Amino acid sequence: MIEVHISITAVAVLVVILILFLVGLLFYLYPVSSKLITIPGPSISDDREGNLNDVERAGSLWLYLQDLHGEYGEVTAFKYGQQLVVSVADHNQFSPRSQIFHLPELLFEWWGPLVGKESFLYATDIEVFKRRDNIDFKLNSTTKASYAKIFRELSKELVKKWKSLPEGQHIPLTQHLKGLATKAVCRMLFGDYFKDDADVLRLYKAWDMCLNEAIASGKDELTKSKQDVEKGSKVLRTLIQDAIEDRWKKLKGDSNMETLMDGILAGSSRKMSEEQILSDATTLLTIGIQVTSAVLTWTFYYLSLDFEVQEELRAKLNEIKSLDIMPETLPDLNYLKCILKESVRCGEVFPLAGRQQDMDVTVNEHVVPKQTPILEAVSVAMKEPELWEEPCRFNPSRFEEKGVKLNPLDFIPFAFGGSRQKPHNSLVYLLTSVSVASIFQELNLTLAGSPVSYKEWSYEGIVMMPTKEEVWITVNAGSKKKYVETIG
Repeated sequence: MIEVHISITAVAVLVVILILFLVGLLFYLYPVSSKLITIPGPSISDDREGNLNDVERAGSLWLYLQDLHGEYGEVTAFKYGQQLVVSVADHNQFSPRSQIFHLPELLFEWWGPLVGKESFLYATDIEVFKRRDNIDFKLNSTTKASYAKIFRELSKELVKKWKSLPEGQHIPLTQHLKGLATKAVCRMLFGDYFKDDADVLRLYKAWDMCLNEAIASGKDELTKSKQDVEKGSKVLRTLIQDAIEDRWKKLKGDSNMETLMDGILAGSSRKMSEEQILSDATTLLTIGIQVTSAVLTWTFYYLSLDFEVQEELRAKLNEIKSLDIMPETLPDLNYLKCILKESVRCGEVFPLAGRQQDMDVTVNEHVVPKQTPILEAVSVAMKEPELWEEPCRFNPSRFEEKGVKLNPLDFIPFAFGGSRQKPHNSLVYLLTSVSVASIFQELNLTLAGSPVSYKEWSYEGIVMMPTKEEVWITVNAGSKKKYVETIG
């Protein structure tokens, strides 16, 4: 028989190790508290998933935040899995993070398969500032005038198309405006490379398929086979790579037209890889189409609902000598600016944004640990009754009134083509202004059917759209009828 000699010291060490292991396991499986201690918020519904199940039951993160702020006030917190997340609905608390560029990954979990993990969305530390500088497109007067001319031509094409249709025909507004947005964004990014409609359509179809599958993959609801997704992704990558190569050649040659790609390509001299350039171009394309489509759709939707606002806008447009000299005429169109601001506010176009920092910060006297995502519940702030009289009513005139200092366009989560602090220098703002002015000067738009209900609103990617379904309108030239048609 073999004798085993174990010292008391060895036994004590083993006991201590076992106790530490059990304590660690206990903390992992059962957090110290199911409540968030310093910031008001809900109890977690699951030890490992936090409040993720609550988010799913609410229908979306946007809807969940509305419920939370309704119950807990302007600052609240919850658990996104094991990650603490703080949400702020006080617009006065937004500005301290306006120059922070590190974005919480939880807002872009599904973007990876579409834009690639090398996208600036996932950049961290000092790399955030370098990549951000590449895409910070600054408009000068010459570039602004060049793009205004392009947007004017695209808008005239749409006017011509709508005029050619039989009077009273129902027109798919969202579809047509997405087409306009895609053409414009392609020109913003790649110049004349996608000037042909057939090329734009090829790009859009490939991008739209990849976008929908990326969103579906985040919900484990893929609609296409793996082979189809890979094929579509390859087509999209090839189209964008060819456009990038074409832009490279033009930059090395003689190109007097600045594009959003130019900054990215200039950044390649700072050791950006080809994959990073491709990912950033795909990201800007995605942000551009989504943001531009949403701003256009909501603006046209609200104007189609309000005949009196349309008439007042048209009267002011007719006072302008010529829209062909935009953007020089834009400063004279203050009422148009009010319409754009109110459309973004009332439609909750950008319902939420977010930042995180590598240091502890204070929010409403609460200390928030570093690397904690801080969401900005923009949609909640934009409907705050104490700030906005009749907050759910579309009323552009509210921005003409004295005392209204808040600019909803400052809350665009991405400075696509311009500064967040100066939305009038944004290409999206310029495109929407030119399009609205060009189309509503010549046409009356009327919603075909009933207005969409709030429950139908659809949060798609990073923006809010009126509905997942189509918005239908009718158009006529010079008619002053005030009515809402019914479908069928």
